[in-house]
Amino acid sequence: MRFLSVLSILFLTNLSISAQTTTPTTPSSPTTPTSAPVVQPDAKVSSYIGIVHPLVTFQGGKKPAINFDGFYQVGVSTAVIVKRSPKFAYNFEIIPFVRRQNGTARLANVLFHPGVTFFLKNNYSFTSRIGLETNGRFGFSTVFGKTVWKGKFNNFSVVVPILFRFGSTTNPLVNDKASATLALNLTYGF
Repeated sequence: MRFLSVLSILFLTNLSISAQTTTPTTPSSPTTPTSAPVVQPDAKVSSYIGIVHPLVTFQGGKKPAINFDGFYQVGVSTAVIVKRSPKFAYNFEIIPFVRRQNGTARLANVLFHPGVTFFLKNNYSFTSRIGLETNGRFGFSTVFGKTVWKGKFNNFSVVVPILFRFGSTTNPLVNDKASATLALNLTYGF
């Protein structure tokens, strides 16, 4: 009985949809102009991997924290890009960061980084992202990029993100104050 009910619902739904999409056929006269249907281009999906080096972090009047000075932090960026036009794309980037300090290496945090990219002239790009980190910090990022080599199916880019972060954190090395970090991201796109 349950199977027949589900089958009836599916049949009626299909019948309702097909009734809404059918249009009455009228013969077109030679004097009536017909318009061609608008065709939307398919989205181009691509991705990249990269290495992110946070270079320096400025936070609340403290001495700037410089990577390679007492600690080393590196991230591995991976992203999916959905390009709907030659000038605009949506993207989603995930970056796990590993930090080595005092002889111990550990996963410092994971950054979830959705955003939009605007492609500019001469292989430059500008990306605006929302930053959500697993250590409790959040904010936004402004990203400037340059594709320095472009092949038929792949490319290499140099990207300079500026990360602005706010909020509390579970990391004892970082406090609640707002911070700005300048980083370097070298990416290989495919």
